[in-house]
Amino acid sequence: MPDIVTIGGVESTLITYKDRPVCTTFQLAQFYDCSEKNLSDNYGNNRERFEEDKHFVLLEGEMLRAFKVGLPDQIGEPLKFAPKVILWTELGAARHAKMLTTDRAWDIFEQLEDAYFRAETGTYTASITPLKATAEAAKALPHLVRAARLFGCDKNAAAISANQAIYSMTKINLMQQLGHTHLEAEKQDHWYSPTELGKQMTPPVSARQVNLLLAEAGLQFKRGDVWEATEAGKDFARVYDTGKRHGSGVPVTQMKWSATVMAVMQALPAEQKEAA
Repeated sequence: MPDIVTIGGVESTLITYKDRPVCTTFQLAQFYDCSEKNLSDNYGNNRERFEEDKHFVLLEGEMLRAFKVGLPDQIGEPLKFAPKVILWTELGAARHAKMLTTDRAWDIFEQLEDAYFRAETGTYTASITPLKATAEAAKALPHLVRAARLFGCDKNAAAISANQAIYSMTKINLMQQLGHTHLEAEKQDHWYSPTELGKQMTPPVSARQVNLLLAEAGLQFKRGDVWEATEAGKDFARVYDTGKRHGSGVPVTQMKWSATVMAVMQALPAEQKEAA
């Protein structure tokens, strides 16, 4: 079955989300020969009859931006500035046909069942030119890089992760197309717990003393029983999940420090070191 399908005289591109055929509201309105508002009103007035992931998929944020990559103009243009998009599944399309109560809606839904929702197809990207698909992938790259940075990846790791995400969705390898097989790793810092830092000092000191020295240096402060990095300390610190949980279920975290804080602590005046 080709990616371009004709339903009730309307030619459209078959699109998928996570390998599942779906329709936009714009497509469904074209197929059923009704207005998008008609479908939106049916949904708005009967929300209790529509179940997310069963009748529809709601996309927003990074998920929506990634979905828009490579969409043909016929489908992508109506979604261009939409902050949220609903994609209708087979069951959602059936529910709309029932609510429209027109002979055409039921006739069209039968065609959708066979020629759209249960058709054996590739992905929608096959219907656009390779150059346009690549351009759309490149447009999504900065958004995915920012998402990877939120997870703590350095710049190069974030770029690689974003490229892998695009490849998994579109089979487009931007790095390879630009003639690169790898990125040089950024200089990596090692991160140490206060106990590990204390062992490296001469003479060695306890974790408690290291924490006090870090506080004296203005790099951390204590909130209740927990040490937190100050604004000045955030460049030197990373927070790690220990894999343990408090009795309340909240994850137990541990702050570790770059070895560069050793120089900051050693630069403290003697009286501050002694106080610590």
